[in-house]
Amino acid sequence: MIGMIPYTTLSQFLIYLVIAGLILQGVRILKGLTWSTYFSESNAIVINKVINNFSLIYEPMALLLLLSALIGVKPKMVLPIVVILLIISHKHWKNYISRTVVLMNKRINLGVHIHSGIIDGKVINFGRLGTEIQTQEGIHVMSYQALIDNGYTISEGDEISRLYTLQMRSTEDKNSEAASQLLDHLASTPYIDWNTSPEIEVDGIDKNNITLKVVLRDKSHLDEIISLLREWQYSDIAVEH
Repeated sequence: MIGMIPYTTLSQFLIYLVIAGLILQGVRILKGLTWSTYFSESNAIVINKVINNFSLIYEPMALLLLLSALIGVKPKMVLPIVVILLIISHKHWKNYISRTVVLMNKRINLGVHIHSGIIDGKVINFGRLGTEIQTQEGIHVMSYQALIDNGYTISEGDEISRLYTLQMRSTEDKNSEAASQLLDHLASTPYIDWNTSPEIEVDGIDKNNITLKVVLRDKSHLDEIISLLREWQYSDIAVEH
C-alpha cells in the first residue's frame, strides 16, 4: 500500500533526533548569550528577536518532521498509535500551535495589560501551553487557544503595574556604557517590577539617545521615575503611550 512502506530506518531517525536536539541546544545557548557584550545594544536586541522568532518556528517544525520520520520507520505499527495519540491530545496540540501564532503576532508582550473574557491583568510570563497573567486575585494561567477563541484587548490598565516606554537624552558623555550605567541606577529604585527586566536601547552618534522600556509597580510611580532620571542627568524625557 502506498504510504505504508518504510521509508526511514531506525538509525536515520536517531540521527535526525540527535541533529534536532543539537540545533535546539544551540539555539538555547545563543539565547543565553549576552549579545550586548559583542554588539551595540540596538543590534543585540535585533539579534535576540531573530533568535526568538527562529525558535518559535523551529520547535513545531522539528516535532512535525521527527514525527514523520518516526512513522516512516514502521508505518503500519506507528501510524495508528500516532493517530490515536493525536486524537486524545488534540487540545494540547492545538494549543501548542496557537502559542506560535500568538507569540509571532508580537502584539502581546511581557508587561502589557490585557483583557480576555473575564481575565483582566498584566502578562508576566509565556509558558509552553499558556501565558501567566497577574490579576488582582493572583496569577492566572490562560491557554493560548483561549486567547484566540475569546479574543483580547490590550490597554494601559490602571490597577496593575504597567509597561512604559521612555525616550530621553543623556547630558553626559556615557558612550557605550550608557545602558549599563542606567541599569545600575534603576537597580536601586523601589518602583520597578523586576518580574520583567527593563530593556534599554542606545543610539545616536554620541550614544546619547536612550529608549527605556520598564514595568512599574503602579502608574503613580511614573512621576518618581522621571524625577530620578532628571537627577541622574537625563533630559528631554518623553513618555510614549
